[in-house]
Amino acid sequence: MIISKELTQKVTDLINLSISLDEAKKKETLALIPRMNEEQLNALVQLFEEEQKRKDELLQKALEKNPGLIEKLDKFAHENISAMYQEIEEKEKPLAEKELDRLIKELAKT
Repeated sequence: MIISKELTQKVTDLINLSISLDEAKKKETLALIPRMNEEQLNALVQLFEEEQKRKDELLQKALEKNPGLIEKLDKFAHENISAMYQEIEEKEKPLAEKELDRLIKELAKT
């Protein structure tokens, strides 16, 4: 039986995008794909689609109960991302300055 590349790719994408599976479980499941038949692959697609539908319904209920939730999450994410960028800049800036100093010294020698 020949299994379409599209179906195999869809299952692979669903597994990779799943936040329910940890990395070890993703690798384990991805390794099984070549041994699965079309029925098993379709069952996996259905399972992931049903899981996503349940998550969407739960999110919708949470948003209905907490109307300002998205704004709070957005603010929280923005603050954390800004802090992460600042931390990265603080770590990389000394490295960049050291590299620049090294290049200046190297150019001064020539």
